[in-house]
Amino acid sequence: MKNKKEEYEVVIVGAGPAGLKAAEILAENGKRVLVLEKNSVIGRKPCGGGLSRKFLETKFPLEDIGDRFFNSVDYYYGGKKHLISAKNPLIVITEREKLGEHMAKIASEKGAEIRTNFKVEEVKENFIIANGRKINFDYLIGADGANSLTRKFLNISSKKFLFSLGYNLPKNYNKLEIFFDSKTLGDGYGAIFPHKDYTQIGITIDSNLYSMKEARKVLDRWVSKMKWNVRDGDFMAGVINYDYRGFQFENKFLVGEAAGFTSGLMGEGIFQAIISGEEIAKKIINPEYNCPRLKHILRSKFLQEKILKRILKTKNKILIKIINIIFFASKKKSFYKMLYKIFS
Repeated sequence: MKNKKEEYEVVIVGAGPAGLKAAEILAENGKRVLVLEKNSVIGRKPCGGGLSRKFLETKFPLEDIGDRFFNSVDYYYGGKKHLISAKNPLIVITEREKLGEHMAKIASEKGAEIRTNFKVEEVKENFIIANGRKINFDYLIGADGANSLTRKFLNISSKKFLFSLGYNLPKNYNKLEIFFDSKTLGDGYGAIFPHKDYTQIGITIDSNLYSMKEARKVLDRWVSKMKWNVRDGDFMAGVINYDYRGFQFENKFLVGEAAGFTSGLMGEGIFQAIISGEEIAKKIINPEYNCPRLKHILRSKFLQEKILKRILKTKNKILIKIINIIFFASKKKSFYKMLYKIFS
């Protein structure tokens, strides 16, 4: 089977949410699509699996992919606890493998071909080499995550990363909580994400300020402060790319984390991945399409990374006091409702 030549209109590298959504839309519109996934299981990735309210815009059947539904979230900031609640779920927790299986099924039903255990070894101008096979394409979509081979072929460097690390604990926890604590977490944040059969606790921290080794020390300090027993937990760690440098490069596109659409504040990227996959698919179908929803994602990224990141991670006690006075003088929760809308 070596060097066997194959031809597709669109080849997608990576079967994450971005790649699978693009495959679904393209196949539905008559394109011959091939998705290549290097792993044997689709969706396996260290991830909290939190789907925000904006995820409802994707029209996913949450009852099929959601494990736990939360109508409230506790935010800790400035030494105080703040509750955000609503009648409908604010956050839905899913397992990444369940989400991947669901999206792969839909893409396959639309006509996309998906191959697992297929590692892309080389990317060229109009073909790739994967598992020793030459596969020609008209368009290539890089949906291959933080260490995207497609991005490297395009000579696009990545200098903005988040480290995400923590533990999966065999403990059932009933609250979803997010912590901004500069004394313990520095420029990062901590989170408690309760899943169906376990609880995920961890931190997300900027690699420009900490090495992975230093981030592990921050995690250990936070775990000690929270008095969590992690001896029976499974340690996990990953890297998140949020360095956006563009998404179209002639007949090649980057989506999801490969493009850097991920939030540089919270590290959340499932929603951005799905929307970017859908928008790029529409762009391939109609080259005149101007991708308005990607523009909205980029505006949110700018606000989160340039403004809110500085506010929420500040160690300036005077600034924290001023912020609290401004937003709590009238005893309203408008500031935290605003934060939720931006985070989601």
